[in-house]
Amino acid sequence: MDDEGFISGQYGNSSVFDNSKDSDIILKCGAKRFYAHRAILRLWSPFFARSLNSGFPVAESAVFEIDVDDHAAHKPFCALLKHMYGMPFGEHPANESQQCEKSQSGLEHCIRVYMAADKYDIPSARLAAVNSAQDYLAVSDFPEEYPHVPEEIAKICGPGAPQLADGAMRKSLFEWVRDKFDLISQDPNFAEKIKDGSLLDAELNTKLLFELGAKLRRQKTMGR
Repeated sequence: MDDEGFISGQYGNSSVFDNSKDSDIILKCGAKRFYAHRAILRLWSPFFARSLNSGFPVAESAVFEIDVDDHAAHKPFCALLKHMYGMPFGEHPANESQQCEKSQSGLEHCIRVYMAADKYDIPSARLAAVNSAQDYLAVSDFPEEYPHVPEEIAKICGPGAPQLADGAMRKSLFEWVRDKFDLISQDPNFAEKIKDGSLLDAELNTKLLFELGAKLRRQKTMGR
């Protein structure tokens, strides 16, 4: 069995996921319950390793409560679990794809999975979600057909964005905004958020101005 095949999900077995056979813990996510295995949770997540190895009652409980923000929170968490069972996010047919209908943002799903992976400290899933977000934004030079993109970027990069332990998604989305700034500044949805300061927080706005200024100076120097 080659490492590349395992990483890509080629050997992922969807029949093991959420199967009561041999399960030794139930993860309760809102109204949804998932049959899981402590060994797999500890293997993929330092958070679960600490929680399930602690001396507190939660370590021995048959049911582990997953914090939920809304009624749909089980969807990104389900994608996380599938990833931990060898079905990489965005790469395995049994996992939820980032290719959503236009009415449902694929980027939103990537971000929700990423935030859940950050909360429950699942490094490989964080990376997979960032890669899927990059793939989603790279479908065309500028996805003007997706008016929700500015709003989703603001959730990670804007003034009201939560403080996350890992900054990979924030860095990736900022770099996309920087590299596509000439195009997105002409789009009404982006332009509105750029003008009112809701697309990027103060730190990223300062960084953007500095890097765009440096780019302009380089272009002038090369044009001489």
